[in-house]
This record gives sequence, C-alpha cells and structure tokens, in this order.
Amino acid sequence: MAGVLMAHPSAHTFLWDVSASVKTHAKGDRVCGPFFQYGGIIFQLWHYPAGDETSPDGLAGLFLYSSRPCKLKVELLANDRVDRTMLDEYLEQGAIGFDNFQIGCKSVGVRFLQLSADGVSSNPDLEEPVSTRLLHWAQSRLDTEAHVAIAEMEQDVAASPQDGHASSVDAARGAIKEALKSLVKSSGDCVRFIKPQDSVFNQPSTFASIVIGWIAANKQELVESSDWLALE
Repeated sequence: MAGVLMAHPSAHTFLWDVSASVKTHAKGDRVCGPFFQYGGIIFQLWHYPAGDETSPDGLAGLFLYSSRPCKLKVELLANDRVDRTMLDEYLEQGAIGFDNFQIGCKSVGVRFLQLSADGVSSNPDLEEPVSTRLLHWAQSRLDTEAHVAIAEMEQDVAASPQDGHASSVDAARGAIKEALKSLVKSSGDCVRFIKPQDSVFNQPSTFASIVIGWIAANKQELVESSDWLALE
C-alpha cells in the first residue's frame, strides 16, 4: 500500500494522495491505496498511474475494490473533481473501475452516492450537517486555527463560476457560515479572535461579521468575563 487518505469535509468522500507515485511507475504497475470502511464494507482504491494493460496511451486506470458483494453508485474523483460516474453497478467481491482515467493526478478518490449490501442501504441524505463536517475537516487541517481554513474555502467559493450552479454556491456559503458560527460560542472564543495580533477585523469577512454579531448579542457576558478583563 502507498500514500495516505486525505481529510475531506464529506463523510461519503475518500481522497488518496498519489502525488508520490505519478512519475515513478510504468504501464501495468498497480499501486494500492489504504483500506477504508464505508457502510460496513472494506474498500480500497487501485491506481495505475501509467495505465493498466488495456489503457490507451496517455491515460491512467482507477478501480474500486470491495471486500464483499454490494450494489453501489459512486463517482471516481481526479484531484477532488468528478472524472467518472458509475451508475447502479453491482460489484461482486473484487474491483470495478476505468482504464481510461485522467493521468497525472495528485489525488484520486471516490464519492459514494448510494450503497446497499445485505438489504441495508447507506444514504448521503442521512449524514451529519455539512457545516459540522466542514468544521471537522478544518480542525483536522489546522487545529486551533480552523477559521483560517474555512475562510480560504469561502474565498474559493466566492471566486468559483456560478453559471447554472447558483443554488449549490448558496448552499456552500450557508454551510461555511454555520461552520464559522460554531467557532464563536463563548467570551473566550470571542476574545481570542479580536486580539490585535490575530484579529479577524484586519480585513472585512464573514467571520468578522459573525464575531461582531456575537459581541452585540452577548455584550454583558463579554465585558464581565475574566477573558475580557485580562485582555491587554
């Protein structure tokens, strides 16, 4: 096995860093990713950086291995973007995928849309709120500075093309705002973000407005807190 799984805000998406193997393998060489579990089944991604035996020249191969039979609908990802979608595939124990996958990816992955095995189905609609998953992802990336990672994502969303995808962009902005709100829940949180050396007010942002809103709603609690009194 090679590489590591990368943190992702969706509990249904698994990304694998393959950057180290992109230029070090010949055609037909298979690199197996870390095992991971979803819906009670063990899966693994198989990557052919230079393509498998049947791949056209200039293309890679990516396959999903399942430890037991299941019916699934998944998207295979190249650099966190959809490259191929498999619709309603029944997978015996073994692997299915594509031998004409994008070559030169820094990461590959899989996003589960539907999965059923032994009469039990997993449905993305039942997952935890996206704002909670976004926060978990940011915290895993930057620990105590999760707001920085979320703010970076907010900038990316604002700069993304919106033609035909306005509702998706609005949903992303809403999730980002909810995740940022969850970072300011006490006077201690508030004081930490308004200290001069790392103040969120250094530039206008959604997070700055959230902190101001918390101050306005909890002014008495804030000025009477030990955190505020200790502020230099």
